[in-house]
Amino acid sequence: MELPDQVEEIPSGKNIVVFCPSNFRSTLVYAYLTTLGYESVRILSGGYYGLVDILMPGKVYKHVTSQ
Repeated sequence: MELPDQVEEIPSGKNIVVFCPSNFRSTLVYAYLTTLGYESVRILSGGYYGLVDILMPGKVYKHVTSQ
């Protein structure tokens, strides 16, 4: 996805979470979106691999059942 060409598709006023494997590109996207006025932009800690780790079936089940 080329972000400048499709930025109109990103809703304003919503929470936006960006991530990539190394957090390098997500940092660039974060900076780009915030300069355009998006206020609720966050970078996912741990990047793509952190997300995959969190979403492992056993971990999700353990997290949900411990609530």
